[in-house]
Amino acid sequence: MGGRLLIRMPNWLGDCVMATKCLAPLKGYFKDITILASRNTESVFKNNPYVSRVISYDRKSFKDTLRAAAEIRKRGIKTGVSLTPSFSSCLVMMLGGVRARFGYDSDLCGLFLKRAYKRDREHGREHVIKEFEKIFGLMNGFDFRGTKQFLYAGDRMFEKQVKKARGLKRGVKGVVIAPFARYGDSKIWPFDRYEELIRMLLKKRLKVFITGLAEDRAHGLAADIRKSRFFTDLRGAPLEEIKYILANSSAFIGNDSGIMHMADALNVPCVVIFGATAPGWGGPVQAKAEIFYAGIDCQPCFDRKCRFGHYNCLKEIKAADVYKAALKLLKKRV
Repeated sequence: MGGRLLIRMPNWLGDCVMATKCLAPLKGYFKDITILASRNTESVFKNNPYVSRVISYDRKSFKDTLRAAAEIRKRGIKTGVSLTPSFSSCLVMMLGGVRARFGYDSDLCGLFLKRAYKRDREHGREHVIKEFEKIFGLMNGFDFRGTKQFLYAGDRMFEKQVKKARGLKRGVKGVVIAPFARYGDSKIWPFDRYEELIRMLLKKRLKVFITGLAEDRAHGLAADIRKSRFFTDLRGAPLEEIKYILANSSAFIGNDSGIMHMADALNVPCVVIFGATAPGWGGPVQAKAEIFYAGIDCQPCFDRKCRFGHYNCLKEIKAADVYKAALKLLKKRV
């Protein structure tokens, strides 16, 4: 094999971050690694020492898929791996002239792959990184022991820009909170609990940053929180800026989300709240972490919305307990 490799990365931000843990052994076998990623995740691979280039595209646009395929074909890439179980991912490799294709045996993909990985009973029980390793293992017996996730957080020039834009004269040190998750409501701890938690942290005079997309601003914050000089609202900020803030923060608190995986990759101590998913499947693997998992009978369900409508797996977790866990990581007294 050897030569050039194409990796069609997952669509989810967190999965892309976790996939970086698998890249180092591949670089020892392939001289050139091209990443194919959605536009909203391409910055995950910026300045990654194991990545030769990133091709980003809109996977929902057939025109853009053809453009990406043409670029793949132009580079003469003959081996490809897809880490997303969709036929469209297999299609872009075929259109790009990739002959030796590997990936998931789902959505008819198995018919067009040289070797395919079929999810078994361990799916949802073992960590998703292990699943990625098995898919790469379809090509060769790579040794993934001791590898780490990689995320580039910016240089000195970028640091100055962020500090100036956000008025961070004394630096970033503080707590980053990510109260949202694109997956669905079944991953999201009640917003009023987050407000309660933020008030506790602000009372300790800890700097608090809240992250999210611009659309998440629809969740209004109480006036006393918004007006605090220790509070910064980063909803709608570019992912590059979030990476820098995370890398220089003291702790992360939030749901099982892409931002959590970024914090983990940057070795930021994490307090993570799990609902529909499980720590063993998608929890932090690198940073120090305090995990909240209610462990009720219906967990994990992996549903986007609670099938029973009660969301007890999240409601049973108290703000005071999360606060204590955060202080433990921050090495402060309650």
